[in-house]
Amino acid sequence: MRFPSGTEVSLGNLIADSLLEYGQAQGWLSDVAFYNQAGVRASLAAGDITFGALYQVLPFANTIVQVDLTGVQLREVLEGAAGAAGRLHIGGGSFVYRFSNAPGQRVIESKVAGAPLDDARVYRVVTIDYLHTGGDGHTGFAKGTNVKVGDVEVDAVAAYIAAHSPVNPQLEGRIVQQ
Repeated sequence: MRFPSGTEVSLGNLIADSLLEYGQAQGWLSDVAFYNQAGVRASLAAGDITFGALYQVLPFANTIVQVDLTGVQLREVLEGAAGAAGRLHIGGGSFVYRFSNAPGQRVIESKVAGAPLDDARVYRVVTIDYLHTGGDGHTGFAKGTNVKVGDVEVDAVAAYIAAHSPVNPQLEGRIVQQ
């Protein structure tokens, strides 16, 4: 797996999908997952994936957390990812943004599980403690309620890869910059 140019990264999709599946396996009823793009520190070569190689990709031992965010709050998270805060990988959702739009108006389409983001709905959002505490400028996750704390993310990603091997993540149009 290599890093393509652009805003969506296949390895990031795998990581975000791993977090989403982890949350669902915990019985958290997770809807969508996010991982910071800057936290992915290496690529993975084709072939067998060792834990050591995976640890080079995810060397920070972040803890998985889930929070409940309203659709309005989730839109703020997406606006941050489309603007001033660090870029995010997404699992279970997608968004289209235009960076040239004014702040607060950059996200022009967003979906969770294929459905348009509903401002009034409460979404169960899986991420990592680094983002939950404001890492990379993402202050929106801290607004969440009903916080659940899980395991270290590299362990969840390793379990996901083992369960779904062989893996071959693709670019799917989860993040589109216009």
